[in-house]
Amino acid sequence: MKPVNAHLQIHQGDDHRPLQHLLNTVRRPAYTRAFTATILMATGGFMLMPFGSDFTAHNLGIAVDRQPMIYMVVGLVTLVGGPLIGRLSDKVGKFNVFTAGSLLALVVVLIYTHLGISPIWLVMIVNVCMMLGVSSRMISGSALMTAVPDMKDRGAFMAVNSAVQQMSGGVAALIGG
Repeated sequence: MKPVNAHLQIHQGDDHRPLQHLLNTVRRPAYTRAFTATILMATGGFMLMPFGSDFTAHNLGIAVDRQPMIYMVVGLVTLVGGPLIGRLSDKVGKFNVFTAGSLLALVVVLIYTHLGISPIWLVMIVNVCMMLGVSSRMISGSALMTAVPDMKDRGAFMAVNSAVQQMSGGVAALIGG
């Protein structure tokens, strides 16, 4: 692989000082919109996921000791599906996959949250579809984010974006709790 360090050679004004560069990155309106999109994506997932096990036990009627099978199947499908979603994003367009994944996740979350007592096979299918939708949204959304910053800002942008994503997840779990 070729080194990804060309952006380190670009200096413009006071931006070569790390703190100033970080502040300038956070202040750019296009970047702020991207950070807002990250907040919305991360918050959406973390408001639902912490309650999956309890919801599955109490609302869907799947005992806690049977749930590892659900998580194993969903995890294996996601492990295989993730790279395929990435390739699909490259082939048909990141925004198209993001939109389709968002719509799939929206529909499946509505179905999932309205299920009653259900057989484990149905819960697995719904969870697989939901995670494929969420993964499609996150994978293509992350790929879209990499196109936002200028090359000279990419490192600072991605660092801030990662921090925003982690904080959003934590705040969403706190609010959900």
